[in-house]
Amino acid sequence: MPSRIRTLGFLFLLSVVTYLDRVNISITSPFIKSEFGLGKVEMGLIFSAFVVGYTLFQIPAGWLGDRFGHKKCLTFALIWWSIFTAASGWAGKGFLTTAAYLLPAFWIMRFLVGVGEAGAYPCANGIIGDTFGPDERALAAGVMFAGIGTGSALTPPFVAWIVVHMGWRSAFYISAAIGVLLAVSFFIWMPEHFATSSGSGTIDSSPILPKPKTPWKLILTNSQVWVMVVSIFFFGYVTYVYYFWFFPYLVDVRKISMLRSSFFTAMPFLTMAISAPLGGALSDRLIPRIGKASARRRVVMTGLLAAAILIPCGAIIPGAYPAVACLSLAAGGVYLAISCYFATAIEIFPDYSATVSGTMNTGAGVGGIIAPVLTPWVASHFGWVSALSLAGVFSLLAALLWLFIGSPTVALSEIPSVVKEIA
Repeated sequence: MPSRIRTLGFLFLLSVVTYLDRVNISITSPFIKSEFGLGKVEMGLIFSAFVVGYTLFQIPAGWLGDRFGHKKCLTFALIWWSIFTAASGWAGKGFLTTAAYLLPAFWIMRFLVGVGEAGAYPCANGIIGDTFGPDERALAAGVMFAGIGTGSALTPPFVAWIVVHMGWRSAFYISAAIGVLLAVSFFIWMPEHFATSSGSGTIDSSPILPKPKTPWKLILTNSQVWVMVVSIFFFGYVTYVYYFWFFPYLVDVRKISMLRSSFFTAMPFLTMAISAPLGGALSDRLIPRIGKASARRRVVMTGLLAAAILIPCGAIIPGAYPAVACLSLAAGGVYLAISCYFATAIEIFPDYSATVSGTMNTGAGVGGIIAPVLTPWVASHFGWVSALSLAGVFSLLAALLWLFIGSPTVALSEIPSVVKEIA
């Protein structure tokens, strides 16, 4: 039991660091724009660079985790993205001082941070699949994703304080140092779990036998996988609006001071930190009563439908503080659903949970590529009410697609023997 608690603790901290390194660019953006004369669209391109790398490498990262070990690949990924987080602070120095060179320099650094972070959640979800049983996975995933809300809540005031006192470049250097420290701790103290036939992991020092070749045809032709990819695309779009544009929205549109906005920006992420494990716990507790598929579906649809109503309300309501309250509650509704996505990814192909998680999460990444650029474009042409209302519509679509998602399990024994040869 202590090792399982330690596993959850490391995965929670992993999420905190992933979102520190993901959101710090949003908080530093006003200073970067001011120093180099960049516009909103140019900053949107820089924001999206992370998500391009993150999206393109979801499937390869998940496959590597399943093939060579989730812990090993996760440690390497953490060190990788920490290095390029630090490198983000070098953009604009030396010969990279003009906008012509600055934009591609920033884009490349953020792209490489995304490449590293691509391994985070597929491999972490693989660890959950190896460690926890079917009636524990959603709660375990929820605890892990509570780190997203916590990291995103702590990042705005933490990074804003660093920027004010030490400069925007130091925010990237300090974020990177925290990541390297976690990687070392993770490698030394993270328990090594291996899947058992019951789906609950055990700690073992024996060598891992090679897995059968990945059944790509079965994975890529599975209708459940593809419906989840499309649903999480809409889910991802909504979440990335919060990650990259909520803080600028409060400052530029709602006219809340920068320091106060840095604290208000934490509110939706705090609701995420509460709702993610809550959604997981509710889903797991409902399984004995209504079955696994219905339990996952009911929790997801409740959260996403609530968000579909609350986001447009937050955009329309005139008062700045009631708007923050509505949008924060909407974020909580969105994250009520997240653990069920990842628990279901494990349940479809338990023996290839990281690969399936990466395949599914590619959809969220595509939504994240579009959101940072489309949101300011819609806002500039039709206003911020329309831009946020579009996110509400996408939350509705994500919810409705769960009418077609169950959680059938494809076990290793069911994979045709032709794909079960050892590589």
